Amino acid sequence: MRLKQIFGANVRAVRKARGWSQAQLGERVGLSANGVSKIERGKTAPSFNRAERIAAAFDLEPTMLFSPTPPVTPAGERARRLERMISRVSRVEDEKLAEVERAVMIVVG
Repeated sequence: MRLKQIFGANVRAVRKARGWSQAQLGERVGLSANGVSKIERGKTAPSFNRAERIAAAFDLEPTMLFSPTPPVTPAGERARRLERMISRVSRVEDEKLAEVERAVMIVVG
């Protein structure tokens, strides 16, 4: 699957999980519903700027929309916090990852 198709499929999955129409997403990012549809079907690729705006509308890191595995997007503030944490922790260097794990274990037991 090509990158623009992966991106489009992820946009569609997140949009539907949020219960948004293509028009609602389009309003948030400055696109028509038809423009959103073309991105979701992999017919057109957004600019980096637009991809960042789409991710921001979903409150996600842009890289999450380029993953071959669709981002898990349960609704609500809890889900947004978990997504932000996962995104940040995934960028931590290996030696710091053990520290992050210990900190989480202290907090959650």
